[in-house]
Amino acid sequence: MKSQHRKNYTFFVPIFVLIIVFLNHAEGQQIPRYSQYIMNEFLVNPAVAGVDGMTVTNLTGRLEWVGFSSGTPKTFSCNIQSRLLKRRNDVKFHKSGSKLLKSRKGRVGIGGGLVNDYNGAFQRIGISGTYAYHIFIKNSQLSFGLTGSCTQLNILSNHIEFKEEDDRMIGISGSNIWIPDFSVGINYMTSHFHVGFSSVQLTESVLAFGNTDIKLHSTSVNYNRNYFLLLSYINCFSNKEWEYEASTIVKSNDKYNAGVKIQADLLARFIYKKSYWFGAGYRTSNDVIALAGMRHNGFYLTYSFDYGTNTMSKNSYGSHEISLTLKFGESVRRFPWLERY
Repeated sequence: MKSQHRKNYTFFVPIFVLIIVFLNHAEGQQIPRYSQYIMNEFLVNPAVAGVDGMTVTNLTGRLEWVGFSSGTPKTFSCNIQSRLLKRRNDVKFHKSGSKLLKSRKGRVGIGGGLVNDYNGAFQRIGISGTYAYHIFIKNSQLSFGLTGSCTQLNILSNHIEFKEEDDRMIGISGSNIWIPDFSVGINYMTSHFHVGFSSVQLTESVLAFGNTDIKLHSTSVNYNRNYFLLLSYINCFSNKEWEYEASTIVKSNDKYNAGVKIQADLLARFIYKKSYWFGAGYRTSNDVIALAGMRHNGFYLTYSFDYGTNTMSKNSYGSHEISLTLKFGESVRRFPWLERY
């Protein structure tokens, strides 16, 4: 058994080495950035909806470059996801008398979320719904997911300063548009190894603002399709009370006329009795990451701190992210290791 664990770990190390060597830095961010991706992958991959058979509610708040200016990015999100597990009765009656349909095979996961994201003069308020399908393959699980979303993009007039009174951009100040979109994902996991891939903003919507006096419509102003690849490996030390986890998330997007830009987070985490954890990581945009958290029954609390080494980041108090998670229900009995924490 020990030799098998050693073999798995040896195989995983070259993956991280290749990522470190070949990645370059990314530019800007069109979608919210998170440091605690390993704690709530549902934020970036719809395939994990209901992956562990439990109902999971998560609240996340992130403030970037605190103290630098009033227009720095900040994100607040709320999401819930669950598994429609097999029940003795296909139809269960609620106290109100309404019927609740249940999945016969327990393979369906569902989820939903809200996000409020600020970045300079732009505010994005989005709502989403997710459907996932899970398949057991021997001692592993393969999952697929699809998310439909709708986002309102607002231009905040109180964050814009015009140098000229007749600036043409005044015509779109304070306006907003609605953007429908889709995301897809796939996820594969065993008791130790985990890999997930997803793509968001599939429609690459064009951003068009305007009023009766001015019409601005340009194919160069649009959302870019983004890709996420998440890898993780978890195992325990000889005393069984401590576990270690190595993970990475690789992010890429389609940048027209500029080639493909790639960024990655590399993270190492140590868990004590499945209840306390701490870790550190590195982002290829030259940020260092530290995180710590605790678990009490089904309640999880995690805090992370990012600090950049570039000149702009050194003038701030870093980026702060906190998440509160509540899990209830039982993990899939056939594979109790599916409960990821």
